Amino acid sequence: MRKKKSYTDGTFGPVVIHEGGTFRASCAYCIFRAGYGPNNICRHVKPSRTIENPEDTPDFCEMKAGMLRDAQAAEVSARKELRK
Repeated sequence: MRKKKSYTDGTFGPVVIHEGGTFRASCAYCIFRAGYGPNNICRHVKPSRTIENPEDTPDFCEMKAGMLRDAQAAEVSARKELRK
């Protein structure tokens, strides 16, 4: 019997983390990241590029800006709902 996948098996693109009032993107669980330690590589961009620190998604990630923007918009929307 095959093991069920969990959310830690991979995400489509970086995850957004909200801590200390700021947002950051992390590609630690991204399905496009290959390798571990000093050999982290992003396979989403062509040619593949090295990721210095998977906990801090590099600016060359095509998904980073949109995901951060969406997370910030969701927070603004949630705050508006709480004020009602």
